[in-house]
Amino acid sequence: MTYNAPPAEMKRVGYSDMEVPAETGWSLANMPALVVRLRPFDVSPADVGDCTIYAKAMLDTGASVSSVPMWSLDKMGITVDKKSRHAVFGPSDRFYAYNIKIGVEIEHGKGWLDIGVINAIAPDTEQSRDPRFRIPFLLGRRGFFDKFDMYISESQKAVWLRKIGGWPQTGSAP
Repeated sequence: MTYNAPPAEMKRVGYSDMEVPAETGWSLANMPALVVRLRPFDVSPADVGDCTIYAKAMLDTGASVSSVPMWSLDKMGITVDKKSRHAVFGPSDRFYAYNIKIGVEIEHGKGWLDIGVINAIAPDTEQSRDPRFRIPFLLGRRGFFDKFDMYISESQKAVWLRKIGGWPQTGSAP
């Protein structure tokens, strides 16, 4: 069955093209990304203040978990516990990462849609610690896709989401 439009109960959110790392440097790829606002998991959206990061986060259906670069943790004031450091196996190599929790909001119209707290990893690599390497923020299967049904239209440059279990009745949801 072919769908020409998303189901009516889905919410349209912003869509951005995102630069992604390539073997020979950076290239503009037609990768769907959302503009997000990230914060420590124990800070409410109303109290974000200086501990907030605004970024593009790539929608990565091939990523088993969501991921944020280490430099962003310092900016948000998040400290990592050495006990949460563990080996992670990527497409080309094994590396170490920390388990973290962060609060995430998605840009929606002129406001922000709070999706709550997600579990993510922060790779413990030199590139992840240095913002000049521009390691992307990733929204992966565990931590993001397990909370939403999604419809992506490349031709319309649009993303629609439906929160599993329904949207909250209060807050910034439309």
